[in-house]
Amino acid sequence: MVRHVGVLVAILLATACLFSASSADAASRTVSLDALTAAKGLVVAKAQGSLTVRDGRTVIQVVITPQTQVAGRRASFATIAIDDVVRLEGLLAADRRLVATRVEVLLTAGSMTAVRRSKTETDHTVTLVTW
Repeated sequence: MVRHVGVLVAILLATACLFSASSADAASRTVSLDALTAAKGLVVAKAQGSLTVRDGRTVIQVVITPQTQVAGRRASFATIAIDDVVRLEGLLAADRRLVATRVEVLLTAGSMTAVRRSKTETDHTVTLVTW
């Protein structure tokens, strides 16, 4: 009888340790899920494995990995161009760079006409002068 109680106590302690470990794992998963970030903006620079995207006055440094999915109007990272409008999803790293899990190209640079592009640049200039 005493031996059965000892085995039962050992089982209960092992179960408690497993429960606390799984709770810690769940907490760490929650932290990483909180770090998920989404943004949208204009590609202003491109380098091997990275993009620089401007969202209003904010500049976002984006890291592209082999696991990053590219969707929308471009089929791969190699075809993304400066002046494309993109939507980004990913994890925010400690150095404030966005490690992209998905890049969706909403509008390509070639799809904007020269009139629209020059009007946009003119509008920005006027807006900046009137501020």
